[in-house]
Amino acid sequence: MTNDISNAVAIVGIACKFPQSDNLKNYWENIKNGNECLTTLSQEELEQAGIDDTMIDNEDYIKRCSYLTDIDKFDADFFKISPKEATYMDPQQRILLEKAWEAMEDAGYNPDTIGQKVAVFASTSASNYFLQGLKSNPNFVEEAGGIEALLHGLDKDHIATKIAYKLNCTGPAITVQSACSSSMVNIIMACQNLLTYQCDLALAGGVTINVPQKTGYMYSKGSILSQDGHCRPFDDAASGTVFGSGVGCLVLKRLEDAIENNDQIYSVIKGFAINNDGNDKVGYTAPGISGQMEVIDDALQFSQIDVDSISYVEAHGTGTIMGDPIEVEAISQVYRRYTDKKQFCALGSIKANVGHLNVASGIAGVIKGALITKNRLIPPLVNLSQENSKIDFKNSPFYTNKESIKYIEKTPMRAAVSSFGIGGTNGHIILEEYGKHSHKSSSKKSMYCLSLSARDDEDLRHMCQNLADYISSHSKVNLADVERTLQCGRKHFNHRKVFLVKDSQDFLQAIKQFLKENQGYDSKLQPKVLLSPLEKIEPSELEKLCQDVPLFRERYNTIKTSLEKNFLGEIERKEADIFEALSIQTAIIKCLKELGVELEVRFSHCRETISETIAKYLGISVKEQEFDEQCRAVRSYYDFLNSVKNWWETGHELSWEKLVKMKEQNIISLPTYPFKRNSYWYASNRVEKRKVAETEKTGRFIQENQHKRPQLSTAYAAPETEFEKSLTRIWSDLLGISHLGTEDNFFELGGHSLMATQLIAAVKDEFFVELEVDDLFDYPTVSKLAELITERLENFIDLMDEQEINSLLRTEE
Repeated sequence: MTNDISNAVAIVGIACKFPQSDNLKNYWENIKNGNECLTTLSQEELEQAGIDDTMIDNEDYIKRCSYLTDIDKFDADFFKISPKEATYMDPQQRILLEKAWEAMEDAGYNPDTIGQKVAVFASTSASNYFLQGLKSNPNFVEEAGGIEALLHGLDKDHIATKIAYKLNCTGPAITVQSACSSSMVNIIMACQNLLTYQCDLALAGGVTINVPQKTGYMYSKGSILSQDGHCRPFDDAASGTVFGSGVGCLVLKRLEDAIENNDQIYSVIKGFAINNDGNDKVGYTAPGISGQMEVIDDALQFSQIDVDSISYVEAHGTGTIMGDPIEVEAISQVYRRYTDKKQFCALGSIKANVGHLNVASGIAGVIKGALITKNRLIPPLVNLSQENSKIDFKNSPFYTNKESIKYIEKTPMRAAVSSFGIGGTNGHIILEEYGKHSHKSSSKKSMYCLSLSARDDEDLRHMCQNLADYISSHSKVNLADVERTLQCGRKHFNHRKVFLVKDSQDFLQAIKQFLKENQGYDSKLQPKVLLSPLEKIEPSELEKLCQDVPLFRERYNTIKTSLEKNFLGEIERKEADIFEALSIQTAIIKCLKELGVELEVRFSHCRETISETIAKYLGISVKEQEFDEQCRAVRSYYDFLNSVKNWWETGHELSWEKLVKMKEQNIISLPTYPFKRNSYWYASNRVEKRKVAETEKTGRFIQENQHKRPQLSTAYAAPETEFEKSLTRIWSDLLGISHLGTEDNFFELGGHSLMATQLIAAVKDEFFVELEVDDLFDYPTVSKLAELITERLENFIDLMDEQEINSLLRTEE
């Protein structure tokens, strides 16, 4: 078999959260250390989840599960979602939306400037959150604003399109549901769309959050659930699986494009396939050996690699009595078609670590496989005591391992991952270590321009601290890579800070000072730049500029050649350094203009003919003015970067890609946006059991502290008239935000067209005035809407006779 780069897909971004693993780093630590991340639940936890005492005391009730922390937390304001909408939104949608953003940042892509078709393939499990809301309060749907508004945030159909809308993804956006194999199918469909050029980048993710999370289950002999609360794949004591919660999201890209762009690459997808068992099995929910064999063989054929080069298989591995032997038999039969070698490939399953994550189980396995190939380490199989006696491992291609095994071969490490859904939809992926086309070594620079931005000062400070922690723990990181990733791979928010530093220690000291002094961004624009032959520039500064800024080098050579060609005869050779000074200054100004910095250039001590030539090159008019405090020359590399810093920090955009060395500076994984952790949760899902009765009476949100007005682009303006106060109250009830101002924009607060129809209905009930949705777009603030309603009321009253007015007044009384 041969190896072809053109049909391969790179995993360039990962974001995840799994039991006892809040991020990718924690996840790998738990995997490589062989940690079981399931929990034995206490009596109190089960009672808080609403489990009946009789069930808790039943000897067949297994008090074990795996769960995620802080599933009520969400940064609604970041995604422009109102608090009320966020409260009724399924936590599965919320957390996958955040992970999609984090994955894009991890991949180094800014949704605002990506300029490519981005596809979304996503899945969620059924919304138990919705069912809990209905169970606790018959008016749940009505209070949410109606079934249409509710389903946008709760129904599985909307998960992919919601992500596409919030992240501005313009490629295919498809929700996929194939039970346990859903997220695996998402990854494969993403690969298919990439290789057929339906998209240039793809998000693939899946999420399962069980609500309530901290519950056990009733064991029944013959079911797929574990008798002892442990999942033991391929072990003789295996009795079933344990279900849990988890979420994962990948960013995928054609391998050749990822290499060309110097993207970070976790692993390479070499082969993939999807199929269904059909009816060639004993029952609908049973696994099918022929279907599994076919999907594995199809993936191998696509990958064009040798079977005996695969060192690890991440199996579906549920730890069930029937499933494990069938799975091993299926893959063994396929491998035997290509090799007679025995026990050359390790076999494992992430379900031993975190349980069965339902829709998210496939992506949990693929992420594990990617980390195995990246780190060249086969982790131990958790809960393995004695190999399953129903599986003939000795005569199979596979073995199990209780300890970690380092991969020491010189060839790229390869792994395969399976995911099989109840109902028979099977998926299989083959991964390969990314090593043959390893990242070019980034060149060092004499100074680095590290740019950070956030939605407010608090987030900016968190971001600075997170980056400082990263730099401290990654002593070998190249700041040139950090620079490119921050400049080109992040969305640019309004609160900004740029650090001009020489090395990591310089950066850490600057961060420390910034955080200590509690200073914000304090840059001042210097729009006037002096251009004069009297301003000498050190040769070392010219060398730095030429080496670190390719754009400058090109512009410098162009203008210097032009000046010497046209004016060398007019100037004595002993004054030739005039050309040097003017060429450097002109090239710097030209670069700044091309980057997007708008500067007013003033000439001083320049011959008129030279000034005119330079002005023509820069596309400006000649203004002769002597030096003043607001006008100075750009004479060094630092001056150049400081002009860039000042312009960007004060809210202007730049063409950062023109500043970095795209062929030499790599995209790397850096800390992602520090989302705010505000709680949005419908009452019955987190109150203690003794409070359920009270909750069912009210059905209200738990909001010990109402959600405060978010930071907006407008200053707060308190409502003054009774009319404005009434309108503000309607907005607050609809959006779930207190203390709204009269100049706050409805859509900036998280309002949308569907919510606008609810607002229109409330206005009609309150003021007897009919509005249209377009009116909200034209009059999006309380003050403007109040003016419109007042105008329409006046027009309405002018058309009424005295009897109609008296009748209306009696109705109001």
